[in-house]
Amino acid sequence: MIIYFVTQTYFNNRDKERYGINFFLRKNFVVVIIDVQDYTNPELKFIETPVYKEENNLFVVKCSNFNDVKKIIKLHGKGIAIVSLPRNIQGTKIRRYLKSNKIKIGLNDGGMMPTTNNNVIRKIFFKFKKAGFKKLLFLVFERIYSKILTPEYDFLITSNYEKSVIKVNIVKPKAIIETHCWDYDLSIKHKNDKSLIEKKYVVFLDQYVLKHTDLIRTHNILDISPESYYRELNQLFNHIENKLNFEVVIAPHPSADIKEYNTLFDGRRIEFGKTALLVKYCEFSLTHTSTAINLAVIYQKPILFVTNDGLTRSSLDGEIKLFSSVLGQNVINVSNNFSLPDEIKINKECYSKYKYNYIKKNDLESLSWYIFYNTYIKKFI
Repeated sequence: MIIYFVTQTYFNNRDKERYGINFFLRKNFVVVIIDVQDYTNPELKFIETPVYKEENNLFVVKCSNFNDVKKIIKLHGKGIAIVSLPRNIQGTKIRRYLKSNKIKIGLNDGGMMPTTNNNVIRKIFFKFKKAGFKKLLFLVFERIYSKILTPEYDFLITSNYEKSVIKVNIVKPKAIIETHCWDYDLSIKHKNDKSLIEKKYVVFLDQYVLKHTDLIRTHNILDISPESYYRELNQLFNHIENKLNFEVVIAPHPSADIKEYNTLFDGRRIEFGKTALLVKYCEFSLTHTSTAINLAVIYQKPILFVTNDGLTRSSLDGEIKLFSSVLGQNVINVSNNFSLPDEIKINKECYSKYKYNYIKKNDLESLSWYIFYNTYIKKFI
């Protein structure tokens, strides 16, 4: 059987882990990764994307137009496709073509996060501000086009169906596979792993906010100079290290340039691809807003949310305020005279509600892909 992963972002090692690629390869599936970023999001073509080395039964294909997609589907044939596509004309065409070729399509909503209507309105305002009225009208048209013409999904993998319906705005799919978020899978994998660092430390959950492709894709590029952004962050890190005697360790975003980060963070320790372990043993975490917040909730670690004057003028300001409110955690603005909170601790009630709503509300301790395989894929083998 063929397992397709159709993605609007280039494929990297983190994707290989969270998409369960090794699991499917061990089950002797042929796995085809279809990277359609250049087709669905041409505004990102300037970004240099790495070439992923293919393995036995693993094919990674980059498609720059719709004909490329059709050629790959015709070559490999029927199967099951897990899609991560934008709600635009190109993404809708791909979904419809997959369905017309008798390929079952579904979503893996494994990065569940809170959102509110106010937050959506704020995002629309910033899109209008950045993209202009004509572009905003076209974006609205694309959403309506996608809403009307997107075919019915065959399955949805989620940690909370009710929340997923609000987030991805879909009608009820034919099958709902309730598992848990991607980050809970990481906690299972690292259950018996020891700390990477001997002394007490704090971890910064980097979001690569100045160059994140999601912000470029959604026309939310931040108006912040790199010099002031990293200067203010390092001032905060210095303050924590001097006052609390905790080392600050950087957990970089998977898209980050590691060589560049060694300079930007004043030579601090950087652990690429080790975020789960870093959060598991930290004293507390620092972040703006990140899906890795789920790890802090899983491991019951306090979070200190960090903003600055530039972020408060962006769409991320609403997200930072929302997360801090939902989790009952503090926010500090590093552009002003700041001081650390007297206590940095979790709000147990808020963390418990967050875990139930966005991370896990069942007692299953298997990896998500085992659950998906046993409850859905087995029926077609």
